[in-house]
Amino acid sequence: MIKKISSIDLLPYAWLLFLLGACVSPRFKELNNIFYLTILPLTLFTVRDYFSHFIRTPIYLWILAFAGWMALSSTWAIEPDYSDLKSIFYVIIFITGMALTDDKKAIEKWGILIPIAIGIQLFFSKVGGGQRLSGFGPMENPLYAGHFYVFFSWLFLNYEKFHSKPTLSTAIRWSGFLMSAGACYLTQSRSAIICLPILIFMFLIQKNSLKHQKKIVLILALIFATILTGITFGNQWVTLPNHKFDYSVNLAPEETLLVTFMGSNVPEKPPEISSSNGLTTSLPEGSNPKKYLFTAKKSDTFHLKITLPKKTINPWRFIKLSTKKDNASFKLKENLTPPRALQFDLSFGYRTEIWAERIKHCLEKPFFGHGFSQNLPIPFRDHYVNDSHNFFLGATFFGGAIALIIYLGLLTSCLYTLVTQKSWALLTLLICGIITTSFDDEKFFSSTRPYWLLLLFPIGKALKISLDQRLSLTARSRNKKNIRSE
Repeated sequence: MIKKISSIDLLPYAWLLFLLGACVSPRFKELNNIFYLTILPLTLFTVRDYFSHFIRTPIYLWILAFAGWMALSSTWAIEPDYSDLKSIFYVIIFITGMALTDDKKAIEKWGILIPIAIGIQLFFSKVGGGQRLSGFGPMENPLYAGHFYVFFSWLFLNYEKFHSKPTLSTAIRWSGFLMSAGACYLTQSRSAIICLPILIFMFLIQKNSLKHQKKIVLILALIFATILTGITFGNQWVTLPNHKFDYSVNLAPEETLLVTFMGSNVPEKPPEISSSNGLTTSLPEGSNPKKYLFTAKKSDTFHLKITLPKKTINPWRFIKLSTKKDNASFKLKENLTPPRALQFDLSFGYRTEIWAERIKHCLEKPFFGHGFSQNLPIPFRDHYVNDSHNFFLGATFFGGAIALIIYLGLLTSCLYTLVTQKSWALLTLLICGIITTSFDDEKFFSSTRPYWLLLLFPIGKALKISLDQRLSLTARSRNKKNIRSE
């Protein structure tokens, strides 16, 4: 007898395909297509049977209120672009789909494909030459890659919840976790790296007795105190390897080389340059202590040697090499960057400056915002950036204080549900989602991005808990009525 397969039975496999797509899709466009062709239609077919229960859950009402207000706000944008409204629909569908999906069903059978997909992504990723780990497709941007790897780190730590074979589960869990956590660190995405100790310690807390839990909480508090101290004092405490650069450069007669140390970097000693005959000279300083000039007397291949100190105030900056001939202006030849995979910048970077500018925009229309489709670039130093790197500021900018209150209500409702139901794993992921979206991106409603896994997924699971409670209460009420009628 052939078992009838319904759309709700296929949703877990669509979800698994989405996870695999995050690893191996050549572009975000293909990941979007996976969503359009699988999760979206299956959710629409399934939600019809549950919609009356969905709209009776507080979390779903918050989601609809947030979506409705953002859609309405587009009407008062200076240049309304209603094509953006489809992203609101997509986010609602994704959250709804996650609330209807049984994660264990597909991952239990095919979860081994996830570490294989991550391995493929890492095989084609690149790191070195002073760069952060970056891959291809959705993980081409190191920032996004870090967020994806945080989610997979969480998934593997909690893998036994999805698998019924202990031996295979253990092997997949730790191999997948070590790959994901190591890759996350190499991306140097700060908000993502901060989430790693939270994942680990919350995992340990769940696995240990109350006596050990107190010790773990104390250690976690000390780690966060150290991080906050580092943030407070900038990067003064960051100790780095002794960076040495040996760079070959071809110069024509009377061609000038300019070595500029960007940001707060200063060399341990003046850069040295040697010609092919072995003659070595120190470069004289230019107009300030961070600039060094050298003019070639004859055509030759020169070897430039630069040594950075072990302690540096801002290791994330770089050294700029420029050249010019005669009276022409300098042209950029190369940027030399210290190897970031060995560093961790504890500062907020440029975000505080961007936040300050975006707050000014928010205060221009504090109650109703500028409108969901409004694009107002943020002036930053000598150029502009497109978003504030903060979901809370984004909600306030687009929808005003009303949108911010609704967003906070949604998060509070989800946190309350997960805490009261003691769903600690999902609570941890939601906290990580809140942290990462407080430092990156701006729009809660957008096309597929890493926050769909870090923030929307746990929101969907909190909604699933509320939905299951609602369905359970409805079933009990029907049973009581049936008993009375008998």
